[in-house]
Amino acid sequence: MNYRSASASLTSTGSGGIGDGLLVWGRVVDGRIELESSFRVKAPTTLAPRGATHRVELLDAGGASLLSLPLEASVVDHTDPGHEQRQFAAVLPWSAALEQRVQQVRVRDVRVPTRATVQRAAEALPSAGGARAPADDPSAQLDRTPRQIRVRWDNPAYRMAMVRDAATGQIMGFVRRQGAVVATGGRHIEVVFSDGVRSVVRR
Repeated sequence: MNYRSASASLTSTGSGGIGDGLLVWGRVVDGRIELESSFRVKAPTTLAPRGATHRVELLDAGGASLLSLPLEASVVDHTDPGHEQRQFAAVLPWSAALEQRVQQVRVRDVRVPTRATVQRAAEALPSAGGARAPADDPSAQLDRTPRQIRVRWDNPAYRMAMVRDAATGQIMGFVRRQGAVVATGGRHIEVVFSDGVRSVVRR
């Protein structure tokens, strides 16, 4: 992410100031788009690259476009022979209005429009205890030691968590599996839980 933020192929809004954004990221393997869960971040917004290969769109529940921006998926060197792998990461502008309406994130290939994938916000699902957890409550359990944190959550509507430095916003790790441990170095952290589209933060 630090590399892509500094890449000459990407530009930032205005003076490059940090604001509310939505991190959309993933990879393209042999033309197949694999979209990861999106996360709310504080970062400069990414604008149009020099050579767009894909387009990212924020959609409402009915599929109407709320925001659409070009995206560059860069080729990854030294992958398996005979296979092409690309990766992408972009920060989209975010607002309270989008927070209320967005239900889907779609990434499609501008060269082959039929190649597309959609990430949908999850509805509240029954938790491990059987009760239906509120949509905005991951039922998080954060067990901390002096230099690491173990992350758990009971609400299966949330698919992934991101651990970051609470002061700087530096990403320290992603958690895909319940009970995974992330090294923190003793820093004050916050954990962002994603349902695929929307995020909630626990400190």
